[in-house]
Amino acid sequence: MDRQDIAYVLNSTPKYFYLLPLHFGLLRRYAKNLKWPLYFGTEVPDHEGLKAFKEEMKIIELEETEKYFLESRYATVKKLPETIEYIFPIQEDFLLERYPDEKAIEEAIEILDTDQSVASIRLMPCPGPREDDVYYKSSTKYKVLGKLNTIFYTFQATLWRRKAFEDFYEEILKHCDPYKMDFVPQPIQHYTYEQKKKFIEVDRNISENPFGQGKFREILGTYNHLAYAREHPSPNAVYMCPWPYRPTAVEKGILGTWVPELAKREGFPLQIPK
Repeated sequence: MDRQDIAYVLNSTPKYFYLLPLHFGLLRRYAKNLKWPLYFGTEVPDHEGLKAFKEEMKIIELEETEKYFLESRYATVKKLPETIEYIFPIQEDFLLERYPDEKAIEEAIEILDTDQSVASIRLMPCPGPREDDVYYKSSTKYKVLGKLNTIFYTFQATLWRRKAFEDFYEEILKHCDPYKMDFVPQPIQHYTYEQKKKFIEVDRNISENPFGQGKFREILGTYNHLAYAREHPSPNAVYMCPWPYRPTAVEKGILGTWVPELAKREGFPLQIPK
């Protein structure tokens, strides 16, 4: 877990900086052996809310045109040092709640090191893989996502071959410019540019919806994509994966009611802006 060519990549915006003490606190507590360099992409690098973390992460400054949801992810990865070969992107509201399975993570890294046909390895069991997907070679932990899966691309908690990630984002961003849309839906015709960007990239979730999944298969379909095999069908299976996390503390802009309780219990109480 001390590789220096793997980057833990986090993007955020001031609206959610209040979650960072909890995110980093849990990361320090449970991923004690994680020594990968941590990179943080933001358009406001000098924000007061980041001062406490500047020693443990390397801030990548984004331009005003790079602040949008998908652009910020792509720009942050493009600006990483050339020495970074793999990335592990995560959102600030994906919260680590148990100790990672280091052996399973090391196995995933070894697969990427030894098999150029593999572009991504999902360290969480949702979405997929399917029960009828086959295990990767001799692995007992990771399955190859078969053709019957509908979701091949997910951003979160996935070890990515950096070049493959960049290739997909270069393609999907071609379809995120409101001025180049073939058809502008009636409800958003009078939106501002920023509102249209949010509609395309967040509300429509273009990178992960059926259109985005199709583009992903079109661009990266020659690669294999692996995912951790779910231990059981219950929701708490996420705690039994290599990166045992509580997903999505913020849904549709609303903080989950369980988050302040978790923060208090773990000793990182939130200072939620009013």
